[in-house]
Amino acid sequence: MLTEWNKLIDYPFTAIEELVGKERIRQSIHQFVARTVEKPLADVVVPYQAKIMNEWIPKVVSIGGQWLSGQVEEIVQRLQLADIVRSEVETFSVERLEEMILSISQREFKMITYLGALLGGLIRILQGIVGLWI
Repeated sequence: MLTEWNKLIDYPFTAIEELVGKERIRQSIHQFVARTVEKPLADVVVPYQAKIMNEWIPKVVSIGGQWLSGQVEEIVQRLQLADIVRSEVETFSVERLEEMILSISQREFKMITYLGALLGGLIRILQGIVGLWI
């Protein structure tokens, strides 16, 4: 059987085409592709799922992350983000800029106040505990 297969492999395709017929070959290829393509991707991937999840995806993410981190400077230059931000800020009115700065600073001051209250409370509790032992 192996010798027959080797003979078939060495046989010129045009001779096979003449023997079987173009239309029959076309139909066979069409049926094979239709059977293969009609399967849901999940069914095709199932045998490889563990390998994909444990090996391929981490490698792709790692390589992609390394490539992207090496390209950040070039991407920023190509996008001209500094120029875009500068031109957008220049179009703002002074009132709008004041409003933005005040809203940001109010939020930050509020967080600083909360943090101060939290730290002050923790320090006072710690002082009370130490005071009990002394």
